[in-house]
Amino acid sequence: MTRLIFFIFLLITTTSFAQKDAKIIPQRRDSLLKDTVGPYYQKLSDNLNKIVDDFPNNFNKIKGKEVKVNSKMKTWYSKITIPECEQGVIYQEPVSNSEVWVYKTRLIRKDEKEAPLKTYKDFLKKLRLTKLNCCIMELKENVDYMGDYIATWRTLMLKDDKNKIFKQLTITLRYHEPSGDEKGEVYLYIQGTDE
Repeated sequence: MTRLIFFIFLLITTTSFAQKDAKIIPQRRDSLLKDTVGPYYQKLSDNLNKIVDDFPNNFNKIKGKEVKVNSKMKTWYSKITIPECEQGVIYQEPVSNSEVWVYKTRLIRKDEKEAPLKTYKDFLKKLRLTKLNCCIMELKENVDYMGDYIATWRTLMLKDDKNKIFKQLTITLRYHEPSGDEKGEVYLYIQGTDE
């Protein structure tokens, strides 16, 4: 009986020392959380907000040099570039009863499927962590009939006394699957909705 009591005492003592030692070892910070406060995320947030904040002005403040695409549609390069993206363009999309201005940029264009799909998924995670100055957005994801992955944010709630036009704001990240001669591409659109 004495041996049993001694064994239990030894087991409890060893366990408490092990727990004490476990607390001394510094815990590693979550790398996802660490990365969200770094310079990359700050630049992503700053540049995305510069574009979105100019949405009510039809992106006039960030319009750069005009690009000749065709005679019917005027297009401008954007002065603001989002990290990981090519230089964006701004144009007015012809829509029936309203004027819809679009900021469009491409993240990647490849013949293969894997790299663009990975780019889409990685950038989607980064965009989920980015906060906008204007509003709180609601994300909906789907896959369309062509096999394209689409993540769309729409305004759920405006912040403070922001312009009501932000209710029409739509941000879309789209992965276009390669088929035939087409390449796999990922695009980011910031635009108004005609709904």
